[in-house]
Amino acid sequence: MNKLLSLTWLLWAPRNFLRFTLHTLKDILKFFVIQQKNTNGNIETKLLIIIPINIYIYKYL
Repeated sequence: MNKLLSLTWLLWAPRNFLRFTLHTLKDILKFFVIQQKNTNGNIETKLLIIIPINIYIYKYL
């Protein structure tokens, strides 16, 4: 049973990781576009918001 689960995980992990990476890249791009438009914005706070959301997406979806 455990071998089957680990095999399934090995098959799914790259797919999830890729999805996670794509989400991250998309959010970072979005974030930089916002940053360009709003020069008063604070980069660090936006990153602090974006990163946990991506970790959540990666872990639970």
